[in-house]
Amino acid sequence: MISSKRVRSIWEYGNAALLNYAIQDLKPLLQTAFGEIWEEVYALALIRIAGYVPLKRANLAWEKLYPIAEITPSMNTKALSKVLKEVGVNRKGQNHVFKGLISEDKQLVYDLSAIFTRSEAINFAEKGYNKEHFHIPQVNFALFCTANDSLPTMVRILPGSVRDVKSLALSVQEIGVENKTLILDRGFYSQGSIKTLNEHKLSFVIPTKRNSTLYNEQIDLSKHFFYHERLIKCGKKEHGENILYLFEDSEMKKEEEYTLYKQHDEYKIISNTFNRGLDKAGKILLVSNVDLAPEDVFLMYKKEIQWKNIMTLTRVCWKRISFIYRITSRFSVIFSSRFCPFMAT
Repeated sequence: MISSKRVRSIWEYGNAALLNYAIQDLKPLLQTAFGEIWEEVYALALIRIAGYVPLKRANLAWEKLYPIAEITPSMNTKALSKVLKEVGVNRKGQNHVFKGLISEDKQLVYDLSAIFTRSEAINFAEKGYNKEHFHIPQVNFALFCTANDSLPTMVRILPGSVRDVKSLALSVQEIGVENKTLILDRGFYSQGSIKTLNEHKLSFVIPTKRNSTLYNEQIDLSKHFFYHERLIKCGKKEHGENILYLFEDSEMKKEEEYTLYKQHDEYKIISNTFNRGLDKAGKILLVSNVDLAPEDVFLMYKKEIQWKNIMTLTRVCWKRISFIYRITSRFSVIFSSRFCPFMAT
């Protein structure tokens, strides 16, 4: 008996060749970390680089690509669901990949975001601090990103009650980045956080909050440099076991002074607030335990593109995470999504 079979004659060769070339260095890491299911992990990351593809359409998306990789992953929904679960619980395999992705870059940007959920099936969901001040269960999403090439090197899901430097210390211990300088967001700043970072012997650069009393320290702004044609005055001073780096951006100072005078004239702020604002206008104060030239520290702080990449990946994970309800599978979606910015560069 002769059976009919559909033979595909049109393939997406360009996309397949480009993506396969971009990810080829990661194949050995995936093979070692995930063994028999590495092909499915590779294929899922490959088809999702252009956008979200639900599992029920994964096989169709894979079949469109020219088989340049010469692999035969099982792309049916049931098999992929099992793969997601296996990847999610395999912390040893995850850490193997993360360690292999850490580059020679001496600087890492770190961010922690909250993902809210009311699902009772997620034991990681706990009430904790978030900038929106929502008092509902959440899961924390941690991300390391290299400062120079903008590539994510680690993603991690943490319980909702674990926040800030505690989560950072856990992540560092797990993948080992003790020899890196961590660039942190202002939201991490507190005296307790700085103490914890020093206790764990972690190098860091972190901006203080604008209401910090450290602005009262007398720091001589006798040096200067130019950043994107903007005059930046700078100086530094030892403060206990740390170093304070003070910068004054001439353009930002003009803008902030204009705003302060306008608000004061319109009686929107009182005189004390006005005077305090003038004292800090255009100034940026950073705390660090590394002794470098002020310009180098400023450039580390101004890695704006890294924060844009962090927010982009966070939004991608927000969108994709709503389709899966087990915490192990949730991490797998984020884990496979992590390769998208790597291949895109």
